[in-house]
Amino acid sequence: MAFRIPAGSLDQALAAFGSQSGLQVIYDSGLTGGRVSPGLSGSMSPEAALQRLLAGTNLLARPSGPRAVILTHAPENLQGGITLPQVEVEASSGAGSTAMIGNLPRPYAGGQVATGGQLGLLGNRSVMDTPFSITSYTAQTIRDTQARSLADLVANEPSIRVVSPVANGSEGFTTRGFQIANQDVAFGGLYGILPYWRGSVASAERVEILRGPNALLNGMAPSGTSGGAINIVPKRADELPLSRLTANYISDSHFGGAFDIGRRFGTDNQFGARLNGAYRDGDFSRTTLQHGELTGGFDWRGDQARISLDFGWQQQNQRGTEGLLGLSPDLTRPPTAPAATRRYYQPWTFWNSDAVYGVLRGEYDVTPDLTAYGAFGGRRYTTEYLLPFGQSLQGNGNFTENAIYDNEYYDAISSEVGLRGRVHTGPVLHRFSLTGTYLEQTSGVLSASLAANASNIYSPRILPRPNLPILGGIPRTGYLALTSVAVADTLSFLDERAEVTGGLRQQYVRSRSYSAASGARTAAYDESALTPVVGLVVKPWRDVSLYASYIQGLSQGGVAPAGTRNAGEILAPFVAEQYEVGVKVDWGRLTTTLAAFQITRPSSFTDPATNTFVSSGEQRNRGLELYAFGEAAPGVRLLGGVMYLDAELTSTPGGTLDGRTAVNSPRWSLNLGGEWDTPFAPGLTLSGRMIHTGSAFLNQQNTQRIPDWTRFDIGARYRMETPRGPVTLHANVENLFDKTYWMSSSLYRGAPRTFLFAVSADF
Repeated sequence: MAFRIPAGSLDQALAAFGSQSGLQVIYDSGLTGGRVSPGLSGSMSPEAALQRLLAGTNLLARPSGPRAVILTHAPENLQGGITLPQVEVEASSGAGSTAMIGNLPRPYAGGQVATGGQLGLLGNRSVMDTPFSITSYTAQTIRDTQARSLADLVANEPSIRVVSPVANGSEGFTTRGFQIANQDVAFGGLYGILPYWRGSVASAERVEILRGPNALLNGMAPSGTSGGAINIVPKRADELPLSRLTANYISDSHFGGAFDIGRRFGTDNQFGARLNGAYRDGDFSRTTLQHGELTGGFDWRGDQARISLDFGWQQQNQRGTEGLLGLSPDLTRPPTAPAATRRYYQPWTFWNSDAVYGVLRGEYDVTPDLTAYGAFGGRRYTTEYLLPFGQSLQGNGNFTENAIYDNEYYDAISSEVGLRGRVHTGPVLHRFSLTGTYLEQTSGVLSASLAANASNIYSPRILPRPNLPILGGIPRTGYLALTSVAVADTLSFLDERAEVTGGLRQQYVRSRSYSAASGARTAAYDESALTPVVGLVVKPWRDVSLYASYIQGLSQGGVAPAGTRNAGEILAPFVAEQYEVGVKVDWGRLTTTLAAFQITRPSSFTDPATNTFVSSGEQRNRGLELYAFGEAAPGVRLLGGVMYLDAELTSTPGGTLDGRTAVNSPRWSLNLGGEWDTPFAPGLTLSGRMIHTGSAFLNQQNTQRIPDWTRFDIGARYRMETPRGPVTLHANVENLFDKTYWMSSSLYRGAPRTFLFAVSADF
């Protein structure tokens, strides 16, 4: 195996060794602090390379599973040399091992993203072996950016735009120009598990982003996303014990703390337990938020079987909630946004929610080349909110303020079973999968509207809090059942230099809506579709992948967002399709992906004239994406990219809107971040990020638009070693120049300049 590891710190050398060898090197950072490595270059075995890197360090490496080694202090009688038995690099611990229970794809150079991720039906795949555009963010990135939720983490994604602020009780995004709601975020590959409107990433080991329609790979999303998929991989206990405490602060006066504890027990560390908890309370970004959560991940691993159990509890209480704002039809642009620190909705609005959830998962290696797996989980989610929203915003700032009082619940069960294996037929390697999924969700929404209020975004009219109506028990208003059966096969040729993937998923959707007043059924449909996927990956050189794919997916129709006239209504299902071609290049420590895509699906949007979420015509999104991640130079990391998007309406009724640009689809999006480990102050890292979003239309007629905006973030962290373990200080500033801007077509404002500080200690 060829190695090219430059001289530098031992930490950097070990990261490079892991990236180039495919082995995970596990160690306590206190072992390597202050040590340097002369580097190495040439062809040798992984054992020989690691022995050279550790020469003279008095460290010992021992194997831990098929793809990992652990570093420890060498006993006195072995100091001056190490012993490392032969280690073979494999793709996974079993034919069907998933990221939930088996080995995670190792981190790439720099540690911000992983070398691969889970592709649902296809299992764990390397970025270079995938005929799609994917990114898997690591827990290190979550910590370093002080991300509290997905919205904070996807600030690194040019293909994703956050469309609702933290002052709103829900979290929503657009991916490649199409909406994706928090309820479409998977947990360990299962939909219907995480909190419905807004979640957290405190317990995430990885956050995996798959761009484009994905129903064939993951099953149908509850709310019908077409632009991509987000999957949260829960944390598992590592080989080394972990005890980490974190204290944090967010301006203006938001304080909190968190803990992360992991241990393994038993013979060969068969049993693992990982507990995470967090609590935060106080004012920031125009809202007051109290957040508490507790999660646990337990696992057992045997020679052939693996079992895991995850549970979670989350509670959020928010005051000063913000809803969308509609522009008056006679204006072409909204007035200048008021200062980002000022509220213009009533201060007594609120959004409170409670969620409990859990998943039991198991895998069994029937043979070394065949694994059976299954999972079952569920969620109980309740929320009560008083959400304001505005209409008819005038040029002078006058608008009509409305509010809706809602009680809701979203209960779900979710399951999957399957087989995943590999077999050779002559020179061809087949990696095949067969799976079935089932998701059932029962929901209830009970609403009441409050009297309208004339107000102004610059000089809001503050009223006394009214007496809220007594809504009583929440009746069932919705039922959704999503069922699917899928099969796929990846054929590898020419020493895995060429791969062809083909698959089919038979999907069924059954939906019912009921009147909250009478309980009578108001709408129903039963639909099904057989949707395919075809993908091709060709590696003309070892570090270059050319790929092409075609995929379809039947998706549940979009759900009208909170604050719209038909909030909670589920639109009819639809079939979306995507064509994508691209090239991926691994430059050694930096990987780039250039992708071109086209996605078509029915168009869904909130009609500003009626404040109603509707479906009309077709939307065709064509785009180019350029991504980069890794180390551009020793100690210099890059993360981000740029997307060009042409989102066009087609097949509209009577052709009246054909050729218009879709709502909330900026032409250009750019997210570019970098980090620098300073040579003059070991342990100090400086970071910066620029986020640019082009102008976007507010209506399908393209007569109204919001201007483009650019935001800058900076940060620093300092890691120091203490006798008890490392301590890390974090400082970040988001929206450095306090830019005031309208962030999306719903006329939500971006957050003001925000200071974030944290200190974490491992012991």
